[in-house]
Amino acid sequence: MVPRAAHRPPPKGGRTFLFAGGEQVLPIRWSDNDVTLFPGEQQTITARYSATSATPDVRVNGFNVPEQTRRAG
Repeated sequence: MVPRAAHRPPPKGGRTFLFAGGEQVLPIRWSDNDVTLFPGEQQTITARYSATSATPDVRVNGFNVPEQTRRAG
């Protein structure tokens, strides 16, 4: 879950990636691929992907928010 701290909603254009062992995991099916959060809102997004040998990291970026990387799971 990634909380949003900015004072206004972001314009479209953010991206989310999944990495394992330094390599991007593909293909990924996201539960939602177009999310806009207003200040104070949160949303949980689920990713479905093939098994990997390493625990994946989720990297999220967008306008008005700093890039964040979180350990999946």
